[in-house]
Amino acid sequence: MRTALANVSDLTDEVLNLVMDGAKLWLEEVGKNSDKSKSVKNAGSSNLLKLDWKLGVTTASSDAVEPTMNPFVALNFTVEESKVEKNICVDMNFDDYKHLHSELKAIKKKMVLA
Repeated sequence: MRTALANVSDLTDEVLNLVMDGAKLWLEEVGKNSDKSKSVKNAGSSNLLKLDWKLGVTTASSDAVEPTMNPFVALNFTVEESKVEKNICVDMNFDDYKHLHSELKAIKKKMVLA
């Protein structure tokens, strides 16, 4: 999956690693909720029910001495998996969100042209 994303996008290694870590955690969660044969079967059967997003500003951080005032985007995916609704939350800084958005648009364009 990492190679496929790298081939059709210009996502940085850091973003690709985040995507792969998230996919790994998701697959582990699928494995916890069913036996191994069902996990593979259910991995492709999730349905996106809703996507909510929020734009926020980080005003403080335990790492920063002074106020940060950095924008961020919070994405909340509601998916249905095996007739059970689940929420998956992703927070990212605004630059990463803009980059992800442009990459998704480029991938969509390539899929339409294929």
